[in-house]
Amino acid sequence: MTLNQIRAFVAVAHDGGFTAAARALGMSHSTLNSQIQLMEREYGADLFHRRGRRVELSSLGVELLPLARRMLALEGDMSS
Repeated sequence: MTLNQIRAFVAVAHDGGFTAAARALGMSHSTLNSQIQLMEREYGADLFHRRGRRVELSSLGVELLPLARRMLALEGDMSS
């Protein structure tokens, strides 16, 4: 798992959808989708339940979100 994948995951969870998250991160929808798919393959489970254009965190996604946010905060601390 890479920091880019973690950023993508947190952005989708925060923005509630892939399009808004891709826009916020300045990347294409397909790139963002690929990042999430790589994470899902790594864990062998969906991180989100896709409901049309909206997404909801799966139970695994709910467990991972606080850890992912903490990892990004630590990265920010290291950059300061």
